[in-house]
Amino acid sequence: VRRTGELSTLFSDAGIITLVGLISPYRADRDAVRKRHEDQGIPFYEVFLDVPVDELKKRDPKGQYKRVESGELKHFTCIDDPYEEPLHPEITLKTHELKIEESSDILFRTLERDGILVGAPKVTPP
Repeated sequence: VRRTGELSTLFSDAGIITLVGLISPYRADRDAVRKRHEDQGIPFYEVFLDVPVDELKKRDPKGQYKRVESGELKHFTCIDDPYEEPLHPEITLKTHELKIEESSDILFRTLERDGILVGAPKVTPP
């Protein structure tokens, strides 16, 4: 998480908006990345995908949860390793209740409202 957060600050130096998708189970790690961004005057948005574990198991294309249940895979986030939910995420998406388009609309509307996407051309996906 720390390395990826550092990379995103480097992209920001080049004027690039970076969206990072990670499973980051520990609040302290996420808070450290947030602080690094804030110290450099870079906006940081924590996006919490609030999805029940049962739904994650249904979406599991690699069969990881079955490997955990069989004992083949240990220390899996939300199963036998902790996940500390964000206390105050800037954006929460319940992707099990929303269509993909609805989730992306919430994300982009928030960035646009906060001036992150100012000057960007309006693009409608195909």
